[in-house]
Amino acid sequence: MIRWMLQITVMAIDIGLVVIAYLILRDFPWWFSIPFIYMMYVAWKNQGGAIAWTHRKEFMENAKRLGL
Repeated sequence: MIRWMLQITVMAIDIGLVVIAYLILRDFPWWFSIPFIYMMYVAWKNQGGAIAWTHRKEFMENAKRLGL
């Protein structure tokens, strides 16, 4: 059960990052927003990216190994 809650939380965070990127792009000048969104994307990608969306079994197996 905890693994499912973890996966739902990670998916919600991914959606939140997309919303934040949209708001930054909308509210700030392009010369600030584009590099900021790129840095946010690189950090997200280095942490596994969309693993909760695309590799459900792998994501759950990793959580099981961590004891969740």
